[in-house]
Amino acid sequence: MKKLSIRELFSLTLEELKEEELLTSIELMTTHFTVKREKIEEYVLSPKQVSSYMLFYMPTNLPKLEFLYDELFRQNGLDFFKNLTELEFVDIGCGPGTFSLGHLLYLKKLGLEVQKICLVDTSHLMLLQAQKVIKHFFPNVSIRTEKNLNFHKNAKALYFFGHSLNEMNMQEIQSLFNEIDQLNQNEMIFWIEPGTSLFFKKAVELRENLINKKWNVLYPCPSLLSCPLRNSENDWCHQIVRCTHEDDVERISQKVKLDRKILPMNAFVFSKRDSENMVKFFPVRFLQETKFSFDFTMCLEADSANILVKAELLKRKLDKAQMKTLKQASLGRAFLNKNLEKQVKDYRIRDDLIRIDHNYE
Repeated sequence: MKKLSIRELFSLTLEELKEEELLTSIELMTTHFTVKREKIEEYVLSPKQVSSYMLFYMPTNLPKLEFLYDELFRQNGLDFFKNLTELEFVDIGCGPGTFSLGHLLYLKKLGLEVQKICLVDTSHLMLLQAQKVIKHFFPNVSIRTEKNLNFHKNAKALYFFGHSLNEMNMQEIQSLFNEIDQLNQNEMIFWIEPGTSLFFKKAVELRENLINKKWNVLYPCPSLLSCPLRNSENDWCHQIVRCTHEDDVERISQKVKLDRKILPMNAFVFSKRDSENMVKFFPVRFLQETKFSFDFTMCLEADSANILVKAELLKRKLDKAQMKTLKQASLGRAFLNKNLEKQVKDYRIRDDLIRIDHNYE
């Protein structure tokens, strides 16, 4: 999927900006996001702030969606994405249209075409910005816009939440999920949210509620059983995307002292359709590289429970290119059923590639 540069997005802003204004706006938004959370909504109130948000956070957030979609393609193949073209892409809390654009770009890379999308946001300026960006890259796509959650829910839709569930209270989310759940068997729910311990607590509760309503988890969990980290005080499940950006994006990132090459996120994919979960082991945390192995904490299903184990990826069967890839890899690439032939005994798995310690806590 193509990387976006700030240079090519400059013509798509709602208001002309100088670089100094962009830098000032990014620094102000960063303060609101991290320190003065009570002022977080202020960045959607002016064309300059909305434009600045789009210019910086659109190219730096797109790799999160690309990583998730790469995982879904690796697990499910092209047919999975062909089925997505039949669903309206409903982007709830769309902001400047980052993930709608990413959805369109990724499917275009696969030779697929999206017919229609729905942009949902309480900010009129964000909706204007999102439409301007998307129509520039995809002038023929059909777009409908909604300003609140009381919109018509399509029974054949992919409901996507990008950094929006963390800004909603649980009552709002549960009410919306209940509406979606009452449609039929064709809908899906995706989310990409901050990879923080605070959001993880919300994610665990939402996961359990959707599973209780007979939704399937396609990513990241190895099964529908209880999360082994649900009561943890010090640890949480998340993914870490490692990426690079265009030169002008890297330069602006350095000026505002924000590292956008390492991106923690919490991503989930749920489906109402009957489908096989291809995830067998999910890496929760990279522990260390030793002389003989790369060590991870992994989540897997054993004895009717999801459990955490220490897993060693043994170097003796890896070539130099594979080891280099592992050293630079994002965290969140699942080990799949179809990729491992193994013998399981007392939670210990041994073959030519992987060894798992069942005594790990």
